[in-house]
Amino acid sequence: MAMKESPRSLTAYFIVIGLWTGWTAIGPLSAGNSNVLAMALLIIQAAWALAFVVTGVLTTTLLRRAPIVLHIVVVGTTAWTLLLYGLRFIAGAGTILDAAGAALTVAIGIYLVVNVRRLSQAAPAPDGQQATVGQERKA
Repeated sequence: MAMKESPRSLTAYFIVIGLWTGWTAIGPLSAGNSNVLAMALLIIQAAWALAFVVTGVLTTTLLRRAPIVLHIVVVGTTAWTLLLYGLRFIAGAGTILDAAGAALTVAIGIYLVVNVRRLSQAAPAPDGQQATVGQERKA
């Protein structure tokens, strides 16, 4: 039997991952780095972290009214992470652990997309409409 997320566990996941990602980005940013590219990548990572925290706080509302936002955050961060892994491989710093991390990122992304879709279909809309990913509900 497959594991199923609840809105509460999805909320906790988004908030915890957002805080962790923010922490891993803010630390090196506050230490200062002369590498402009590294700083730019860390700023983008911090922005994704903020998006995860905000999405986590608003998960229940977003499931009912705009599930596409959750979908965009999950797919966007998955693509961003894969881009970073790809850059490591292009730079010659990629290892087998990076390949495993990329595979795990894709697996988690697919798992979250499936559960966001399932929860958005099950979430009752305030006005009785049903919205799925790709379809906005009227507020």
